[in-house]
Order: sequence, then structure tokens, then C-alpha cells
Amino acid sequence: MNYAKLNSEDTWRYLLGSDNSNGGYVVRFEDEKVRFIVYDGPKPYAPTIAGISPYSSLSDMESKLGAPSFVSRSKEELKRWYSFDKFNVIALFKKCEVAAFGIFDANTGPMRFKDEAP
Repeated sequence: MNYAKLNSEDTWRYLLGSDNSNGGYVVRFEDEKVRFIVYDGPKPYAPTIAGISPYSSLSDMESKLGAPSFVSRSKEELKRWYSFDKFNVIALFKKCEVAAFGIFDANTGPMRFKDEAP
């Protein structure tokens, strides 16, 4: 597995395979602890987490995980992070489809956009 630092010492990308074609995982650390691990890559290579896959709709997620504990909307309101604290699952939706999903440490708060819509 290959890895590379992204943007800072606290964000790493682990590639599946020798290049980016199979996707990979983005891992962010805060205070020397894992903040989140998110799959970022082609849907066919994605894992399933708590019965959720990149092919899941928001209603699929809500039927399996319940209502999200927090929703963060991007400033332009084209993307949304859904946090499900009870299961430590997060999902990023763009254009009504899962764009990324993974697990997070709910003790550090929900996933939020830096420039979030009011």
C-alpha cells in the first residue's frame, strides 16, 4: 500500500494498488488521534460500512442508521456531510449521490465544512 501526505502533516492518503486508479483512504489525525478515515475512489472498489455503500441513498442510510445527528452544508450548498454519531459513520453527498464515506471519532464533533452554509 502506498501513502502520501496531503496538505499537511495531519492528513494522509493511502492508495490501493500502485496508482490512484483503485482509489484509497484519506486519514486525518487531530491531537495525535485518528479524526476520520474516508474511502475516496471508484465505487466498485469501495467497502461496505454498517450496511452502507457508495450506491446507498440517503433514505437507505436513514433506514439503517437512523436520522443523521448532524448535517453540514457547504457554503454553495452543493455538498453535505452527514454524521451518524451512534455508528461513527459519515457520508459526503454531492448531487444527491455518495461522493465519499467512512468512519469518524464522534467524540471530536461532527464532520463540518470549513466554509459551511449558515
